[in-house]
Amino acid sequence: MPPDRGAPARLPGLRSAPSFYVAFGIGCLAAAAYLCRWPPQPPDAWWREVDPGSYYRMAQQPFQAEHLPFVLRPAVPLLLHILPMPTAWQFASANLLCLAVLCALVERIATRLGRPPIVGVAAAAVVCACNPVWKAFYLRATIDLPVLCLVAGVVVLLLSDRLHGAWGVIVASALAHPLGSFIGAGALIGRSWIAGVSAAAAGAGLAGLYALLMHPLFLPVAERVAVGFKATLAVNGPSPSRALAGALIYGIGPLAVGYLRAPPGYRRIIVPATGGVLAAMTGAGDWTRLVAFLCPMLVPAALPSPQRPWRGPGAWSELAWPIGSAVVLMALFLLPTTVLDLTGVRPNKLVGQYLLLLSAALLAPWRWKPRSKGNRPLPG
Repeated sequence: MPPDRGAPARLPGLRSAPSFYVAFGIGCLAAAAYLCRWPPQPPDAWWREVDPGSYYRMAQQPFQAEHLPFVLRPAVPLLLHILPMPTAWQFASANLLCLAVLCALVERIATRLGRPPIVGVAAAAVVCACNPVWKAFYLRATIDLPVLCLVAGVVVLLLSDRLHGAWGVIVASALAHPLGSFIGAGALIGRSWIAGVSAAAAGAGLAGLYALLMHPLFLPVAERVAVGFKATLAVNGPSPSRALAGALIYGIGPLAVGYLRAPPGYRRIIVPATGGVLAAMTGAGDWTRLVAFLCPMLVPAALPSPQRPWRGPGAWSELAWPIGSAVVLMALFLLPTTVLDLTGVRPNKLVGQYLLLLSAALLAPWRWKPRSKGNRPLPG
């Protein structure tokens, strides 16, 4: 049988379907579950001198002296400062809202790729379990979820042929996190290399202007923060290649099949965006988290679609295919939250390898031929 690639890509209007609201509700439920496990509170002493502590202080007192490179990402803490609530609840509320919006955007991506509603909802559930999402609630004061929303929003705009809107979001994301600019500019290059390069240049210019204006408030890089190529290799030692393999396995793993399933037009978006992530990985230490920023782009293309209508004797078996794949992927991505010794640097748990193989089999881009029922006469 031919590979399962879903229906041809289509570009519907902005009118929302019921699956849009279901995906939004899934994001709200997942955020509530994370908040019950990791209630809002200030970062503890261990995280005070790294990114959670810096973002927390920036939300309390914007435009104050802070450590590099976090001081170059003022947009999200400044917006949170406006909310009339304690700082810990500012981050918790933003995480809840951003996760719900992210799930809705992922469902829209699946819809624009011609996927059935069940695939869009299952993709939203998988994204709820990816590394940047649960780590945002675990660390309590990060900006990963807003950046994921920016990336997913850029992809939706590109699939809707709204290049000017995508260009503006990419430029503005330079003040939120450089990773958002890397991924967004790479995705835009897939549609128009002139627009992508100009967006990256404009974003870099905006970030450079902010650095020139605010450089008296910049503090040196903290001791436990890896910035730059040499520091990145050191923090991922003693084997950077093993750390990279672990990041690929537990960051996106079997979602790599999304590159094969994706329609050619969408593949031209996700491949340059992957190049943007790989470029950002040369200057950051948490490779697993960076690679997992590709999940909202890959999940809608990677999950299998039902092959037949949902009504009839085989409806449940067809629905079980995308739902079962989503459940296994969620278990794989949530595994580090339950196994303390399992990290992207040390992928040494047999259960993790088993889940990886199982999810790869469920996501395989082929389907077994259905067995014929009964002995039918051959055509004469």
